[in-house]
Amino acid sequence: MEMVSVSKMRRSVTRFLGCRTYAELALELFFNISETPDLKHPFFEEGKGNKELIVLIGGNKGLCGSYHLNLGKSLAFYLKKYSPSATAVTVGKYAEKIATRFGLPIIASFITLTDRSGPDETKILSNLVVKEFLSGEYKKVIIVYTKFLKSTSYRPTVRIVLPISEKSFENIIEELKNKATDLQKRAGNID
Repeated sequence: MEMVSVSKMRRSVTRFLGCRTYAELALELFFNISETPDLKHPFFEEGKGNKELIVLIGGNKGLCGSYHLNLGKSLAFYLKKYSPSATAVTVGKYAEKIATRFGLPIIASFITLTDRSGPDETKILSNLVVKEFLSGEYKKVIIVYTKFLKSTSYRPTVRIVLPISEKSFENIIEELKNKATDLQKRAGNID
């Protein structure tokens, strides 16, 4: 069983490190664009509506421990404190259950997406989110997901995806750097 876990971890590390350079350059490009004076684009401005679109990402399996419980608690805290008026797009069976439990209207549910889904499958989700944001009905798009810290530790995370701001870029870049360093350390321990 331990060999299976080591193999899965090695694949995850390799996959992440393989796309790290692309992600850093893409974020740098967006960061530079966001600093351009007098740049007007709907992605950099809050929408006209008064609702928020929440992309809730959970698993398709029950998993053990408090994985989905903590995701639900984070969503409940966010809704109570910041956004009583929201609509959801869910990814995963348990995300759909959580959104339903909180009475969020669900405009789309993606239960077939997995960690191995390719760009073609995820493009449908991203196109939907962009279309809904640009419609003007939503002032912002929030993503709620469980962030991988290490093999035994996950943390529910709430992040603003749209509108894009300089602060959101800085946070994402810092997280990528920390994750890359952590994964490189683990990769060294696995080999």
